[in-house]
Amino acid sequence: MILSTEINELYNEEYFAKARHNMVYNQLVPNGINDERIISLLLKIPRHKFIMSKWKNVAYSDSILPIWNTDLFKNDNRFIMPPFVLAKMLQDAEVNSNSTVLDFNCNTGYSSMIISSIAKKVTAVDIDRKLLKIGMSQELLSQAKDNIMFQLLEHFKTNSKSFKFDIVFINGIMNDIPEYIKDIVVDGGKIVVIEKKKQLAKIVKWIKHNNSLFKEELIEVDADERLLVNTKL
Repeated sequence: MILSTEINELYNEEYFAKARHNMVYNQLVPNGINDERIISLLLKIPRHKFIMSKWKNVAYSDSILPIWNTDLFKNDNRFIMPPFVLAKMLQDAEVNSNSTVLDFNCNTGYSSMIISSIAKKVTAVDIDRKLLKIGMSQELLSQAKDNIMFQLLEHFKTNSKSFKFDIVFINGIMNDIPEYIKDIVVDGGKIVVIEKKKQLAKIVKWIKHNNSLFKEELIEVDADERLLVNTKL
């Protein structure tokens, strides 16, 4: 999407850099985001470039925002998580330099770029080819290491038995985790996801031990049906 000259002049890179700073130090740090690696990456990586709608100019507000069209609530759109929810999930995932990570429902790859700067290897999966192409674009990949691979969900599911992950990061709400995702987590590995029951959404961490998953409920977060993960294939 090409912004008009007027918009470009108003919302330049200096504006977005200041907005990132405000997002981190006014929204995230005061609410418990203290992992210096995550803080540094959120200050660096341009979240607005992963949003292809008129809401790009408010990319650093703590809001659920549409990726494609201009309607905040249109059901057929895809949405990016609020910065705090994403940062909290990343912090709770405890990614390190030895981690192999599945970023499931990666959208345009914003979370994938953050994870790739910390982890050993990232596989970024989504159902939408258009979104993956944005994540794979040369401009955005130049900000990541060469340890990230984008795949369509259909292809990933077909070949899922060949993968093993230390961490599965599910980018959105999923109340029932598919068996093939459970199977690709190593013993001692984790699945980090949002669960929503009735009106209550929580970040949840599942830890695998002896082929069973044990649930740890974390904090309540702002998440609604716009963040439901689509796995219908």
